[in-house]
Amino acid sequence: MSFGDAVATGFQKYVVFGGRARRSEFWWFYLAVQLISLPLFVTGGIVMGQAFAPIAEQTLPDGTLPDDVQGDVTWWLFYLGIAIIIMVALVTFFPLLAAMARRLHDAGFSAHWLWFIVVGLVVVPLAICVFPGKPGENRYGPDPRLG
Repeated sequence: MSFGDAVATGFQKYVVFGGRARRSEFWWFYLAVQLISLPLFVTGGIVMGQAFAPIAEQTLPDGTLPDDVQGDVTWWLFYLGIAIIIMVALVTFFPLLAAMARRLHDAGFSAHWLWFIVVGLVVVPLAICVFPGKPGENRYGPDPRLG
């Protein structure tokens, strides 16, 4: 599956957790999500940081603030940064989770392995996504390589 096909499939199956996904479909989509989300997360962080610029400019060399600090946090910038981060997360998190579930199914594993993400062990289901798919039909559906 090509990069463009994988991205289109990933977003078309936004919350489809059933079925199977080939390694190429998952990893191309994973790459696309990283290329989209990382720069936007950084942008959101920079925008949030700019909200505190009026106060940061008055920080003393020892890292403290003088008692007569002048300047307010530009709250609209802070909220804009948070909005950017939340929007990117909503647009990319669920399709990536669904693609990972389909990839786990193709390798013959249950999507319950995704619960490792909740406890901060995203590397566990991600590592399983490297495994080759089970040839032929399995309990999650037909072999995606055959059709």
